Amino acid sequence: MKKTFILLALWMGTFSFLHAKLSTPSIIGPNMVLQRGQSCPIWGWATPNASINLTFAGKTYRTKANQQGDWKIKLDPLEASFNQRTMIIAEGPPTDLAGFVRISLLN
Repeated sequence: MKKTFILLALWMGTFSFLHAKLSTPSIIGPNMVLQRGQSCPIWGWATPNASINLTFAGKTYRTKANQQGDWKIKLDPLEASFNQRTMIIAEGPPTDLAGFVRISLLN
């Protein structure tokens, strides 16, 4: 019984790995606030070796996921703003994962 459960868990883990989708941690999402004047990291997971495109504040950043599917992009420092901005992170067709992003007034 125990051996069957372990094999089933391993099989399900392998299956989910083969169908990896672009995702970010919960800290990166709608209504997040970024520190002004800082190079803020945005990271997540995707299909291994996939090309990742991030568009934010009129700039497009590009990177590639590593063999485990991890990726990271550092945004250029931005000035404080009360304007809502949309961040689009895409692996293939654009997907609006982060929604609106505000740059904070904090130092």
